[in-house]
Parts: sequence; C-alpha cells; structure tokens
Amino acid sequence: MSEESKGQGNLFSEVYLQVEKGPPASDSPNFRERLYAYVAHELGEMDYSLCKALHRELGQRFPFSHRSTEALQEFFSGAAIEVVLDAVTIIFREFEPICRARAVGDYTSHDWRPAANLEMSKWRNFVNKVFQKEHIGYFVDELGGVHPLVDEEFQRSKQATIAGLSHPDLEHVRDLYESAFEQLDQHPPGTREAVANVYSSVEALFKTLTNSNPKSNLNAQAARQKLVPGIEQKYGSDPVAVAAAKEQLESYLKWAQAAHNYRHGQQRAPINPPIEIAVGLISMGSSFIRWLLSLYD
Repeated sequence: MSEESKGQGNLFSEVYLQVEKGPPASDSPNFRERLYAYVAHELGEMDYSLCKALHRELGQRFPFSHRSTEALQEFFSGAAIEVVLDAVTIIFREFEPICRARAVGDYTSHDWRPAANLEMSKWRNFVNKVFQKEHIGYFVDELGGVHPLVDEEFQRSKQATIAGLSHPDLEHVRDLYESAFEQLDQHPPGTREAVANVYSSVEALFKTLTNSNPKSNLNAQAARQKLVPGIEQKYGSDPVAVAAAKEQLESYLKWAQAAHNYRHGQQRAPINPPIEIAVGLISMGSSFIRWLLSLYD
C-alpha cells in the first residue's frame, strides 16, 4: 500500500491528528455518549426491555414511558463506570430473551437464535471499537464480559509462567499467581490485591526452591544469601553471566520493594495502583518467577 493510499476512507483526525495517547483511560464522556447513542438509535425498539433488564440486574430505576430513551441517556452519562461496564454485559445477555419473546409474539416458527447472535455480535464489536477509538482500557470477550485491557505480551507472559508452575509441588504458588489475574478481572479491577498476590507467589516460590523457613520473608539479605550461590553454580564458567545475573537479582529486589508498597501498611486507607503500574509490576514478577525456576531446573 502506498503512502498516498494509506489514509483513504479514514477520518481526518485518524490520519493527521494522531498523537501519543499514553496509557489507556478508565472512562470518558465520549465513551459513555457513544454507548447511549447505539442503544438509542440502533436498539430503540428494545429500549423498554433493556430498561427493565437494567432495573432488574442493577437496581437502576427507569420511567417506563416514552421517556425511557431520556432515562437511558441519564444512566449512561451519570452511572458509576463499573455500573456502565456491567450494563454492557447485561445488554449483551438480554438479546436472547428479547429475540425469543419477539418470535413468540409474532407467532413465528423461525429460529430466533440467528437474530440474537447477530445482535450480540454487533453490540460486542461496537463496544470494542469504542474502547479502541476512545482509548479506554477494557475489552469485551466472546460471552459479553468486560475485562481490563492488557497487551498480548502480558498474556503470553502469564501463560508461560503458569506452565512453568505446573509441577504438583508448586500448586500453592500457581494458585496465588492465578488469583492475581482473577483480581484483575473484577469490576473495577482489584489492582492492589493482584500485585499483592503476585508478590506472595514469588515469595512462596522463593521459600520452596531454597528450602527457607515458611515464616521468613523475601528480603534483600535472605535473597542474596540464598540465590547468589545458585547463580554462581549455574553460571560459574561464565563470569559475565554471573555478573549480569547478580545485577538482575538486584533489579528484582527493587521490584520486591516496589510491590511491597501495595501488600502491607495500607489498612486504614488502601490505595489501588493504576492499572498500568499493576500490569508492570505483575509482568516483572512473572519474569522473576520464570528466572527462579530456571535457576533450580
């Protein structure tokens, strides 16, 4: 494709006004307005049923009259972000009963499922497109659930780490590690708990591999005392590798110090790290787990 044809058919702002966006946002007025616009203009004949579903599932009351569209606009603009994200899933699920009831009401023998699947697919694709266009840090899965957006490398790192922890003796470590990602799937994401669980999984693995006292902590003194001999044994014939591995160990001790900020000492006013910091800390913790496993393979 030539440089001249790259921008053909695209919006002016997409071609000429692109700027560095930084980390994905968690919310925006445009994101909310676009969701409302789809419901109001593409699903207008369903708004009464959708109001009933949102009322039932979320406890959000809507006036069931010709003003239901206005009520939906107020909902999408003013509800908490976690409620709006829940609404995305509820609307997705509601297409099946709406299409089934419509088929029964029309006294038709035609299968209602293709129509429901089409509406579900269109809604999911639209919301994902809005997430992408508005640079919002979520995505909708195949079953309509909303999750924090993380990049493919993060997912590959997760799967590689879980595979490395497949030995039965490391089941407790794997459980702690996997629970971190369960926390990220919460609405809103439990970023503090996710970081704390990855830290705990690293600490549990360290104790298991080095036969440390279960009541001991992963601190700088213990890590150097236990891991430096393993580094020297594994890379002993390569002094450059020994030096690099020791520097790598120091980097991970800095990681442990950073992650520890979200593990203890916040009982009065817990602070959740931003999603991008949580993802970074979890990624480094995953890498440390795989490196520890390689030292003791």
